[in-house]
Amino acid sequence: MGCCASAATSAASAAVQLPSSLVSYFPSIEDFLKNSKVCFLELPSAVAYALQVSVAVVGICRVKHRVVAGLTPEKCQSGEPLTGDLEAAFRKGITDLHAKGACVITGDTGFMMWYQAMARESTKLPVILSSLACLPTITCSYSKEEQVAIFTTSVKTLERMEGLLRAECGVSIHDTRYVFVGIDEIPGFESIALGQHAESRTMEAGLCQKAAEVLEQHPKVRAFLLECNELPRYADALRRATGRPVFDAMKLCDFYIDSLLDNPRFGIKDWDDALNKKSAEFDFGQSLSAATQLITKPVLLARDVALQVYAASMQHAVSMMVRSRRQGIKLGVVRLDYHYEPAPGDVDHPGSYAYEVHYQMVPGLTFELCQSGKMTQEVEVELLKAIGALESKGVSVITGDCGFMMWYQELVRTSTRLPVIMSSLATLPAITSSFHKGEQVAIFTANGKSLLPMEELIKAECAVDLKDERYVFVGCEDIPGFEAVALGEKVDVRKVTPGMVKKAQDVLRDHPKVRAFLMECTELPPYSDAVRHATGLPVFDAITACDFYISSHLDNVKMAVDLSNPFWLV
Repeated sequence: MGCCASAATSAASAAVQLPSSLVSYFPSIEDFLKNSKVCFLELPSAVAYALQVSVAVVGICRVKHRVVAGLTPEKCQSGEPLTGDLEAAFRKGITDLHAKGACVITGDTGFMMWYQAMARESTKLPVILSSLACLPTITCSYSKEEQVAIFTTSVKTLERMEGLLRAECGVSIHDTRYVFVGIDEIPGFESIALGQHAESRTMEAGLCQKAAEVLEQHPKVRAFLLECNELPRYADALRRATGRPVFDAMKLCDFYIDSLLDNPRFGIKDWDDALNKKSAEFDFGQSLSAATQLITKPVLLARDVALQVYAASMQHAVSMMVRSRRQGIKLGVVRLDYHYEPAPGDVDHPGSYAYEVHYQMVPGLTFELCQSGKMTQEVEVELLKAIGALESKGVSVITGDCGFMMWYQELVRTSTRLPVIMSSLATLPAITSSFHKGEQVAIFTANGKSLLPMEELIKAECAVDLKDERYVFVGCEDIPGFEAVALGEKVDVRKVTPGMVKKAQDVLRDHPKVRAFLMECTELPPYSDAVRHATGLPVFDAITACDFYISSHLDNVKMAVDLSNPFWLV
C-alpha cells in the first residue's frame, strides 16, 4: 500500500483495539491488517491515490498492492510498448499479486489498458485495467438514440487508443451513443495530473458543473461512466447533482468480486439474523460522517473508519439493502404469464435481492410466445402497460424473469428512459474482456439449443458472437430434476444441485481453459454458490447483473471519508 500506508498501519496497530464486531472474523488487528483480495498494480508516483483506492474498497474485499518500478503515468499515457526490464517488472507484478492470493487484478490508472493483453497473458485471473470494459454492458441497457457520457483525463489520449479500445472493449470512440468529456480543464485537476491531492470541494463543484453542461448540450445522456480512476470519490456528488446512474472503476471491481462471493440472501442461515441485528456499535454512514469531523486524532480515526467499513461489509450485504431503502432505489421485474413457485435465488423470488423489487405480469406473454420471439399487438399493449406500471412504482432498473425477453429488449428500451437488462448476457462483454483471447467462459442455459435462433439478436444487442470460440454453451435440460423448468413446475433445488455441480466439473474437464461461468437462465442463480465452491471460479448470473446496475444508483458509503485530508498521509 506504499510507505504512507505502512506508517499509518504501524501507528494504528499500536493505538487501536479491534472493534468487537470484527473479533469473530479476525483474532487481532494485526491479523486484519495482514489479511487486507482485489489487487492493484500501482504506479510508483501514485502512492497517495493507491492509499485512497485501498481504503475505498476495503469494505468490499481485501486489497493488496504491487508497485511497478518505472511504470510512470507518462509512460502509461503514451502507450509505448513495455520492453526489457520494465516488461519483466510488469509481468512480475502480475505474478506477485497472483501469489498473494488475488482473485481479481486491476490498476490505478485507466491508461494501463495499453498493457491489458500482456497482463492477461501472465495470469489466469480476470484482469480489468480500465472501467471502459463495462461500457458495452451499460450501452446495451439504453436505446440506440440515448447516450452515455464518459469522463476521462484526456479525450485526445483516448482517441489514440481507438484501435485498442475497439479490440479490447468493443467500443468505438466515434459511436454517437458516447459523449467523451475531458476533465483536464476543471479547477483542481492540475493537482491530480501532478500526482498530488486535489482540493475535494473544488473538484466536486467543477465536475458537477461539467455534468450539468453535458446534460444541457446532450439531453439524451442517461448515464455517466468515470473512466479516470481518480474520479470515483466524486461519483456520489454526480449522482445527486444529475439524478443519473454513475459507473466507475469501483463499481466494476465490485461486479467481479460479487461473482466470487456466496449470495448472502439465500442459502446462508444467518442472513435474517444479520439484517435484524440491532447494534449500537455501527450505524451505516454515521461513523463515516463523524470521521470527517474528528481529524484531531488522525491515525486512530483513520484506522477505526477502515475497520468500521470492513465490519459493515461483512454483515452479509445489509449495507446495500439499507442504502437502497434510504435512497428509494428499486428493481422492476417484468413477469411472464407463467405461474410456478420460484426458489430463493430465482429472479422471481423477492428474497433473491438486497433491495426492494416490484413485479408486473404481462397477460398473454407466455413462455412459448417469448421463446418464439414473436409478439402480438394485444400483448405488446400489455407489455408497455407493465413498463408504465413499474415506472409509476419508482423503480430504477427494469429486468425480466426470462432470458428470452431479450427479443423485446429494444421495444422496452424505447418505451422508457430507465436502463433495461432483459438478459444476463448483457454483462458478457465485460466478463470476456478480462480474460485472454485463448481462455473461455462457460454459459449455462436452460436448453443448449435455445439460444441459436437469437444469434443475430444477441450479437446486435450484447456485442456477443455466439460462434466465438471463447464461449462454451452448456444446456442444463438433462440434469435430473431440472425438467421442472420446462414444465413450469416448482424446481427441487436440493435435487438439482448435485447434477449442476457435476455439469460444471465436466465442463472444466472437457474445456480446461474455462475461467468463469455465466448462468444465462433466470432460474439458475440458486446454484451459483454451489458451482463457485466446487470449481473455485467466478460465477456471474442474473442477480449479479441486477446488482451491478442497481449499485450505479447507490452512494458508496466508503467514499464518505474525505481522503484528501492530510491526516491520511502520516
